[in-house]
Amino acid sequence: MAVIRPDVLIGLSLLIFATPVFAGDKVYKIQCDNTPPYIFWADKSETRVTGLWAEMIRTVMANMGEKHEEFRIHPWSRLLDMGLKGEVDGVFGATINEERLEYMWFPQEPLQADPWVFWIRKSDVGKLKFTAYADLKNHRIGLVRGYNYTQELWYFVKKEQNYEEVVHDTMNFRKLIKGRVDYIASALHFGTYVATEEGILEQVQPLTEKPIVNSVFYVMFNKKNVSPEWVNKFSEHLTAFKKTAEYRALLKKFGVKAD
Repeated sequence: MAVIRPDVLIGLSLLIFATPVFAGDKVYKIQCDNTPPYIFWADKSETRVTGLWAEMIRTVMANMGEKHEEFRIHPWSRLLDMGLKGEVDGVFGATINEERLEYMWFPQEPLQADPWVFWIRKSDVGKLKFTAYADLKNHRIGLVRGYNYTQELWYFVKKEQNYEEVVHDTMNFRKLIKGRVDYIASALHFGTYVATEEGILEQVQPLTEKPIVNSVFYVMFNKKNVSPEWVNKFSEHLTAFKKTAEYRALLKKFGVKAD
């Protein structure tokens, strides 16, 4: 299936959707899920969200002179539903698919690219592999509910009925270590962070030779709540910010390599 560029999609959508009228002093509600090192609670009090993407968006909104509510973390499936229904203005950490394009604007400039890979136990290196989906037959696969996996992956697991869903990647890593699943699908940077936090990085292995997909993550904005002109402005400011020393310092702080 051909991929349509987000800027083209915004132009096409203008033919369909009337531009909404916005208050001049709007306070934007942009929310997220728990995806370290990109998004996570700054401390146990759960009063402030930090992470690479959270700090990027804070800075970009400030540079635009725009206000936003404090970020709050929600399970991804709930967060996605909130975004599509317009209960929030924006959701960050989203990839593009057809359903989301119907309801949401995607800026030209993404937040980050992070390849999705399968992870296995290190004790299974040499026994388990991923060169084709046939390698996963007769093995249990851990996925996260609501994530935008590829059509090819969904077709395979639904045909084989060999998958289990949880609400967060942390649960999948725990199930992998306990032997309840044989493979889990997780983004490379995010999965490395989760495994490190769980103290199991030395016990798991990402299969990086063949990524499931090289995903690109965006902030997506609800079409009923936010104008395409505003999204273009956000994209321009994000592009400019990613050229600064401040952005490079954030990459270093949160241990993320530049795209």
